[in-house]
Amino acid sequence: MSGKYWDRAWSLVEECAPVSEGCRNCWARAMDARFGRPWTGAVRFREDRLNLPARTGKQTLWAVWNDLFHASVSDQQVWWALGRMTLAPQHVFLVLTKRPERVAELLGGIQLSDNVWIGVSVEDQGRLGRVRTLAAIGAAHRFVSVEPMLGMVEFDDDWWESANRVGWVICGGETGPGARPCDPKWIHFLKSQCDQAGVPFWFKGGAKWFDARSGKPVKRPADFEGWRGMPGEVEAVFGGGWR
Repeated sequence: MSGKYWDRAWSLVEECAPVSEGCRNCWARAMDARFGRPWTGAVRFREDRLNLPARTGKQTLWAVWNDLFHASVSDQQVWWALGRMTLAPQHVFLVLTKRPERVAELLGGIQLSDNVWIGVSVEDQGRLGRVRTLAAIGAAHRFVSVEPMLGMVEFDDDWWESANRVGWVICGGETGPGARPCDPKWIHFLKSQCDQAGVPFWFKGGAKWFDARSGKPVKRPADFEGWRGMPGEVEAVFGGGWR
């Protein structure tokens, strides 16, 4: 079963820059290397791709690549992108960032269109502040991507109980060359929190499993395969394509 939870990628931003430990084995850099594209470190906004959703008639769940809120993307370029999302209400856009403080500052009190989901990456407990910053963002829908999961993550009770609670949690271990190990107990604990809060949980995948206490490799639990929960607003667009 595929771990893919979106229909199409909208590659508005090329390249990125590391901001935390989760960036060490950057998937975008690895992808460029795989296809023989040089990684220059220069972040580029692709204005020529802005109208792609408008030219796509079929209702689509878009994953916006890479980090739209990188400092090298101007405020004007961000607003261009958000404007195109607003003008395409038939689609749903998943905008994932490791820089939520810029999102909060840029939007101020502005409410995003209902078809735009803003999410943050959290690789371990030390990055939980990104989730707290997410609460200040004017969005109808928010999600958290715990990937690559590098340690135990425990959300604050007051976050789950607030009106600004997370609407979706996606989780996965690190993959590819040099992948760091992930303890299945971390994922079980995260899912238990989501179940208790009534938040859909999607397990994307992982490649290297170990027991954090003993340091020994372990097998991937079979029950992970069935963890493909999606919010209704997202599944309505995705069309259950993963089944």
